[in-house]
Amino acid sequence: MGFEKEKEIDQFNNGLSNAIREQEFDEKLLVAQSMIVHGGSFIIGLGMALLQADYENSRKIKQNWPSEYQEFLELSKKDKTEKEQLLFSVTAKKMGAWNNV
Repeated sequence: MGFEKEKEIDQFNNGLSNAIREQEFDEKLLVAQSMIVHGGSFIIGLGMALLQADYENSRKIKQNWPSEYQEFLELSKKDKTEKEQLLFSVTAKKMGAWNNV
C-alpha cells in the first residue's frame, strides 16, 4: 500500500474518531444536565463532575456508574421530547394566531 493511501486511511480514521467523540460529548452534556436538574445531592454532584470532566474522566464516570448514566440518558431523551412538543405547541399557537389576523 502506498504512502498516500495510508495517509487517506489515517485521515478517515481520525475523522471517524472525532465524530464519535463529538457524539459522546453531546450525550455527556445531556446526561449531566439531566443529572443536575433531576437528581438528588449525590447525582447532582456526579452531573457537575461529568460536566467538568475531560474525555477520559467522562468515560470513567460512565463505566463506574452505568445504571445511573443510562437512567439519566433516558430521562434526558424524555426531556428533549417534551421540550420539542412544547416548542411545537407554542409555534403552532402563534401560527394560528397569525392566521387569524
